Amino acid sequence: MAPADDIPLPFPGSPVTLVVDDDRHGAVIEDIEGLQVDLKPVALPERMRLTGVGDGYLEFVSDKGPCRVLGAASVMGDGGRVRFDAMGAPQLLLRSERVRAPVEMVIDVELGGEVLTGQTRDLRGAGVLIAGPLDVALGDMLVYRLHLPGREKTVDGWGRVARIAEDGDVAISFEDMHPEDRAALLLAVFEAQRGRR
Repeated sequence: MAPADDIPLPFPGSPVTLVVDDDRHGAVIEDIEGLQVDLKPVALPERMRLTGVGDGYLEFVSDKGPCRVLGAASVMGDGGRVRFDAMGAPQLLLRSERVRAPVEMVIDVELGGEVLTGQTRDLRGAGVLIAGPLDVALGDMLVYRLHLPGREKTVDGWGRVARIAEDGDVAISFEDMHPEDRAALLLAVFEAQRGRR
């Protein structure tokens, strides 16, 4: 792990992963005050369902890459909200430029007014490799819509065709992406990298 580089906690609206006893659940930050983070997880870890508390950590993506911060979590009344009390500064796990993994997920691309649904082969923070062939040329701009597992909202925007492989696979570089979407994407890729270790 890289040393802490004055990495701030994620901002409200950011996607994170709450981990308690290796039980991992996606969540969204609702509010932050100091080292106290209020979040809404998609589900509660088992220990928290049973006892209402648990030690663990949050994983999130900063502008430097995937990070982890240790702390204690507790259920806040009804509604599945969780308060996470961070203990110390976040640690950088991997620099953003090294976040890359072979990941298969659904991606829609719009070509000439037609929407095609395909599969990704490789994903990173700056682009994606799509299983081909696709009828495109180097430098073409296209609209993409990436379906991240466990997330209702798609990651979408403009991409530029950066490379066309001999087998027809197409690499596109992301030209624009909302910071929330970029964080969700990097977190998904980092999760895929962890799963391969």
